[in-house]
Amino acid sequence: MGLIEAADLLVDFLKYIQENKVTDYENVISASSMSSDIATLALLKMEALNEIVPNFPHHHSRLVIHFDANVWGANLPYSSLLQIYSGYLNPSMNTIDLQTSYLRTYLFATMEQKATQELLRYHPAASIGNLEYFSPILTKTVIPKTHARRLNFYSNLNLYQNSLTNTANNNHQYIAALPRSPRHVAISLGKYKDENNVNQDGTNFVGAGDLWVSGVDHILRAAKHSTSPELLFRRHAISPGFTSAHHNIYVKEMLPIDNASGSFFSGIGNILFVSILTYRNEFAFPIPSIYMIDNPMFSHKSVVTALAINPDLWSPQHTMTLDLQTLGLMYRNVSELSLDVKSTDVGYPNLGRPNDHFSVTPFEAIYVDDQPDQHIRLDKSDYITELVEFINGEVEPSWLYLQNSRVGTQVLPPKEYRIKRQALTAIVTGYQVTHQTDPGNYMVEANGVANLQAGELVELMPGTEFKSGSDVWVHILYEGCTGGKAAEMGDNQTNELNEFPELHRAAPPARENLDQTSVVVYPNPSKGFIAVACSENSALQSVDIYTISGNLVYTCRDLKENQHKVPIQLEKGTYVVNVGLEEGISHHKLIVL
Repeated sequence: MGLIEAADLLVDFLKYIQENKVTDYENVISASSMSSDIATLALLKMEALNEIVPNFPHHHSRLVIHFDANVWGANLPYSSLLQIYSGYLNPSMNTIDLQTSYLRTYLFATMEQKATQELLRYHPAASIGNLEYFSPILTKTVIPKTHARRLNFYSNLNLYQNSLTNTANNNHQYIAALPRSPRHVAISLGKYKDENNVNQDGTNFVGAGDLWVSGVDHILRAAKHSTSPELLFRRHAISPGFTSAHHNIYVKEMLPIDNASGSFFSGIGNILFVSILTYRNEFAFPIPSIYMIDNPMFSHKSVVTALAINPDLWSPQHTMTLDLQTLGLMYRNVSELSLDVKSTDVGYPNLGRPNDHFSVTPFEAIYVDDQPDQHIRLDKSDYITELVEFINGEVEPSWLYLQNSRVGTQVLPPKEYRIKRQALTAIVTGYQVTHQTDPGNYMVEANGVANLQAGELVELMPGTEFKSGSDVWVHILYEGCTGGKAAEMGDNQTNELNEFPELHRAAPPARENLDQTSVVVYPNPSKGFIAVACSENSALQSVDIYTISGNLVYTCRDLKENQHKVPIQLEKGTYVVNVGLEEGISHHKLIVL
């Protein structure tokens, strides 16, 4: 099964979800690595078919998180792929034992899979025919190419994108094919600047043109862009009485994506490591193992690929390394922009490039820091607080700001589009209420139905427009989790907005009529550690700390004490501390220096 078939399965699953939904919440999709391609095709297909096929459902998704994606194709070391084909199709006597024979077959079968051929940026079978490896002597210069199946996948993306006529909800022409209805954000586990062999944590990568395997008869080299042929792969395997292979592959005009600044795999997830493990006997005969680089590591996803940076902006030397700060992409708020303080992890491209950011990257928000991390596999030791905060802020922040959206344009009238958004504290709508997306009115069209509910406040600012015929419901309400399993889908459910499912409803918090002097947050300003105290005749009930953009960074409930020390160190910035007592809520502004 390939990516196209997988996308069809996702379409079927989303159709099932739509038919059995309990409420009008829109879908949030986290698409990691290869699944980003699958989700993109599935959602584009559903948008197109919704326009031309009667009663075909819309995907009803509001957010897609592209997590270390393959927008321009997945990256694997090209020399190791050549080793897989050469070693399988023309094996030596040193690799016919049971273990290496199994691994040779496994690696080759993996490369021949339809999904792999539809995934890779460069595939060896696109430039060298399998029969050519049977020759004992093969010397060839190639320009690495994308497999025809990957090109066919792109054709499917473009087919559905170009067939869309409903452009009212999104007037931007992205540089990559993406569905038009959802908000798109991206996460790269690579780093925003420097080559991969420049790392503070000591992680070692091979530089462009350097060797992974070095020997007289065996060479595996990292890609390096060159207009003239450069030796990338050499395998001279001498097997008296069996077969001999003298294979030399020269490469030119190749982007050095296999060692670009990005995330990586190590150990068994690293195809270079597995291929060297498979052919270790061949490398050691007659070449000693000293010529192999210990524990080889390589970049799996370049930042420019994972964040879909416009290829026209890559450097003339094709180093595949961009400093995203210099591109104006790494700003997290308006104050940083005014002070020209560039972020080292979160970026909102519309801040630094308000007029052309969609021609630089199709994403409205990006996360990438200054250190490479393992592709997708984030262990507890790799827990990244800033990344979790970024995801929480996109999925369901405590303060939800809505702008530049037209509810109802996702589908063509007279079809109806229904949404439900909630926030723990507040929802604010208007023309320019957040820096996280382009300015624009928040509108509900005549065929739109919107249900907005928040625990404390729903504020409709200038630039909020509800068209005649639309249905808008505003509630001071927050539906918390009961702690049990989610309600099962069934036949007796309703989408009526005035009939809520039996969920725990948190009572609206008391308003802040509280005497502010009865609660103290100290020290303020602070160096990151704070405490909260109240008068002796009262008791703290809760402490919630939010960033100035409304993201919850700390919460503690059921305190029932007069003093509480916050056990985490806050980063520099401005925060809002909400302190709950029996008498009400006290709000405090906190500055961390």
